[in-house]
Amino acid sequence: MASEKHFVRGMLCTLAGGIFWGFSGVCCQYIFDHNAVDPLWLTAWRMLLAGALLLGMCCVREAPRVKAMLVDKKTMVSMLFYCILAVAGAQFLYLTTIDYSNAGTATVLQFTGSVMVMLWVCLRKLVLPNRYELLAVIFAVAGTVLFSTQGQFDQLAISSLALIFGILSAVAGAAYSIWPVRMILKYGAFAVTGVSMFLGGAILCCYLQVWNTPYPFDWMSSLAFAGLVIVGTALAFSLYMQGVGDIGAVRASMIVSTEPLSATILSAVLLGTVFSVYDWIGFVLVIATVFLLAIPTEGGASNAAAPVKSKE
Repeated sequence: MASEKHFVRGMLCTLAGGIFWGFSGVCCQYIFDHNAVDPLWLTAWRMLLAGALLLGMCCVREAPRVKAMLVDKKTMVSMLFYCILAVAGAQFLYLTTIDYSNAGTATVLQFTGSVMVMLWVCLRKLVLPNRYELLAVIFAVAGTVLFSTQGQFDQLAISSLALIFGILSAVAGAAYSIWPVRMILKYGAFAVTGVSMFLGGAILCCYLQVWNTPYPFDWMSSLAFAGLVIVGTALAFSLYMQGVGDIGAVRASMIVSTEPLSATILSAVLLGTVFSVYDWIGFVLVIATVFLLAIPTEGGASNAAAPVKSKE
């Protein structure tokens, strides 16, 4: 189990990452509502700019780590697949689900990735989840579904494409949590996130030849895009990855359930969404998962997946 210092830091970083991710969903919804934008184009620029920002910070603060990562052939091969299949995949599939449905539906579908992470760890480590983990999963899923469906479980009207892309986004999100743990422990969360973001964004931008596409945003959409890149991507991803490195993929993937809570509150404040009784019940359930996962226990998938800090 992670040390107390790393545990607290990991919990706070993951919590903040979920809140900022929720903010990114609001920014994306505003952009899609006011502009005819290709989700892949938005993903490419989002990754490239956020990656450049993070990579620049890493080169100032952690240049030796970045250099060591870039010259490690085995790590860079893994990084290449990771940045395309997991990082770019998770972002593109989530944005596409929003485009085909809405931010709430996309968040519900993507959040099933936390269950996939737990099942993967249980199968790989041959362990059973403890009672708090099971209760946290039930609360988080129930709360997310409740304020996203408003209690009308038979009326979640989404297209087949939204369902397919949403499930795939959950798979990519689970891979995003599991894949880079060893790289984070060796090189640090900022270095891993910066390199993966920039490399994936550069590849997508070259594939799309984005220089041939005129800039499509007015000043309000530009503000939303800036918030998406700086707050909802650079800060959110780096904080979340630090959390994964500190407390493991299982706890991090469930604590990040604050994302739909954040998205709902921010959409009400910024976009004028009205809360209902189902929203408030959902809020309580989602917030309860954070306290459940903060309870120290023996066994379970969380402890089996918690990273062991090196002595270096």
